[in-house]
Amino acid sequence: MLYNWLSPLPNDKSDFIQNLDENQFGKRISIYLDIFPKLENVKIAIIGVNGEAANKVRDELYKLITPSDYSFIADLGNVRKSEDSFLIPLFQELLASDILPIIIGSDNSEAYSQFQAYNYRQSLTNIITVDQIVPNSSSLGEKDTYLEKIVEARKSHLFNLSILGFQSHFCNQDILDYFSDRNFELIRLGSLRSDIEATEPIIRDGDMLNFHVGAIRASDAPAQFNPFASGLFIEEACQLTRYAGISDKLTSFGIYGYNFTKDQDNITAKSLALLVWYFIDGFTNRKQDFPISSENMMEYIVQSNQANEEITFWKSNKSGRWWMQIPVETKEQLERHKLIPCSYDDYLKTCNEEIPSRLLNAYQRFL
Repeated sequence: MLYNWLSPLPNDKSDFIQNLDENQFGKRISIYLDIFPKLENVKIAIIGVNGEAANKVRDELYKLITPSDYSFIADLGNVRKSEDSFLIPLFQELLASDILPIIIGSDNSEAYSQFQAYNYRQSLTNIITVDQIVPNSSSLGEKDTYLEKIVEARKSHLFNLSILGFQSHFCNQDILDYFSDRNFELIRLGSLRSDIEATEPIIRDGDMLNFHVGAIRASDAPAQFNPFASGLFIEEACQLTRYAGISDKLTSFGIYGYNFTKDQDNITAKSLALLVWYFIDGFTNRKQDFPISSENMMEYIVQSNQANEEITFWKSNKSGRWWMQIPVETKEQLERHKLIPCSYDDYLKTCNEEIPSRLLNAYQRFL
């Protein structure tokens, strides 16, 4: 059972929650204080991997105003041990119960446990990473970074990896070439900022999101292990997590790299609370239109001379969002990855014989 892996919140949180107004977040959800919450109708579970870090974020999150009842959310407290042997089965059990974990941690390496929960299920996985670097041993002087462990995991079921918001001055070109050669998606900070809406289809294709605090500029989130002046503004970061929340395909969200011991005036905790709030706001606006069938979908067929075959696009009648169908025969386990989220602009470009490079890369992953 889940409670075997978890500890309740500290006793002092009870008075804090009791003094909140009825429309504040902490009064709208179930919280593990003395009794473990009932999970029958729970769709999202907040989990603290580093208890002290998570409790700081909770203090700020609980004070935020919520527009409606959030009884589908439960805060399940903190893990008893922040080790793979505890984290992986916990995350596996949540995923198996169709409960989306929001993970609040401190060490970036904890993202590996999040991935392994999928990997052990032998589920082909698309990862969305928001980070200021493309982490690797040679640039950071570490034995193994979380990303190297994910990519090189034994019997890895990683299908696609998208890294958003990285900054070129932190990244070795040979590392960027390595990921590009594997048809992974790399979006620089400048490109993201110039057209943030273009990241929505990329995020919509992810099964899991790991968000590293270092991707946010130090002025908005100073409590980092290696803070820099450049990075995402908190408003941009919240836009990305809202896109993730809206995605019907995404089933876990982790926040890592929070150096809570350096968080003067809880500025970073306030920023991370906003990331969670906007993710949940997106979740409440899910349309349930991930196209596992053609119901409520409009089909558009483009005869492409460049691809030398017909390319099928699908548009949701519920949300107006678009997908492109990869025109290949493939194994059953890859079927759900054949529908690549895209934009109306991608459709128009394909009509004009300008197939976007992102869609071409997606095609290459099936060859």
